Amino acid sequence: MKPTGIHIAGELKSGLFEVLNNCNKLEEIIHNAITDSGMSVVSIASHNFDPIGTTVAAILSESHVVIHTYPESKHVSVDIFTCNYNPDSPRRLFDFLKKELNAVKIKYKELLRGDILDIKETNMFTTSGGSGFEIRYEVARVIFSTKSDYQQLDIIENPVFGRMLFLDNDLQIADSDAHIYNEAMIAPSRDLKTINNSLILGGGDGGIANQLLKETNCQITLVDIDPIVIEACKNHLTKVCGNAFDNERVKVVNEDAEKFMYSKNSFDAIFYDLSMHPEAFSIKDKKTYMLDLFNSIKKILKKGGVLTMQCCSAFDHETINMLNDMLPGFFNNINYNEVFIPSFCEPWIFASAKN
Repeated sequence: MKPTGIHIAGELKSGLFEVLNNCNKLEEIIHNAITDSGMSVVSIASHNFDPIGTTVAAILSESHVVIHTYPESKHVSVDIFTCNYNPDSPRRLFDFLKKELNAVKIKYKELLRGDILDIKETNMFTTSGGSGFEIRYEVARVIFSTKSDYQQLDIIENPVFGRMLFLDNDLQIADSDAHIYNEAMIAPSRDLKTINNSLILGGGDGGIANQLLKETNCQITLVDIDPIVIEACKNHLTKVCGNAFDNERVKVVNEDAEKFMYSKNSFDAIFYDLSMHPEAFSIKDKKTYMLDLFNSIKKILKKGGVLTMQCCSAFDHETINMLNDMLPGFFNNINYNEVFIPSFCEPWIFASAKN
């Protein structure tokens, strides 16, 4: 059987205690929701449980709607199934229920029914963890979402971590703990007496640049290939980037970092804020890419200059071992720092070295 139905399973939090324990009122709300959505009611039945709680079930020409309430917990469970493969009507019905029940917290899943059972989680964002697990973030609101020439970009609002930036489903930074991440990146450069010129490879969220502006008088070159990321962060992640992108000391270059480093510029400090997993965008294997990259960085980093890097999850032993093998061939005074980033839900490794 080909997919022919849409199934919405939702959980709502509502403060309307009297309504949640009133079968007649709930029947009225469901009847109006069905009519508003353009579907047809066959019959509605309800039952009040003792001492509290209700179930209301509606048979539709298109299938059914059922809600069950737990007034003592301000909770409503919603089940909507329509046998026509058109999501507009069940979504409209669900939106009507959310409004009429004054829902203040909403979780739901959409399922495609038929030969396959496909779940679409429109209010959760899933990303891969360091190794062997996934991390799921609640989406209170989608702030921005687009596909650029280079990657999928999403900025969401999370109840705990605030605004969060994802690139190709990988978390980059969050409002709540960007300061922890940026501190780990900036700290090694404080060993330098002065920084006149600094280079940020990646860093399109503007956080590192913003912190450097506060602590130094240096000129900052930020190289990020994707102008859409920079514009989105400038508009939607101001807690992270501040006014960095409007500061005259910050020069933004939208270019591939590897190509940029063929330039003859030299820098006192280089901040590597790119991925350690280039296989997604480079035809080179990981080892070759990183060897070429470190060779290029060494050429443009001044003698005595500092390189600081975000590396990987503390659970990514393959990348950590690769860095242990590679970095001593290019730099000295190599140090590793393990920092727990709450929004990452795992410890993160940062590295620093001198030329």
